[in-house]
Amino acid sequence: MSRYKTTTPWEPATDRPELAAFDIEIQSADIIDTQTGHTYTGGAFRVISTLTGKGIRRGKGGTLPFYGETAWSDAERLAYDQMTIAKHAGYPARGTSWSNR
Repeated sequence: MSRYKTTTPWEPATDRPELAAFDIEIQSADIIDTQTGHTYTGGAFRVISTLTGKGIRRGKGGTLPFYGETAWSDAERLAYDQMTIAKHAGYPARGTSWSNR
């Protein structure tokens, strides 16, 4: 059993047009610590592809979602890494002035 469980639906955590242009979104949810019963508002973050609705994992068997004090920075780093990979692969950005088109 996982120590943390989400208690609210996943919702967009930020409005980042530069990520949306590459179909990437950071989402957050409240969580509860199953050992202590403590609730953390916005305690979990994940990165999803808005094309598939599925989470993006980091590395082999990567972390999804991120929990704890570094959750936001871990999710943001993963999102921007994915955006950089997409840009270098020639994936065209939608509606941005710095698009690869």
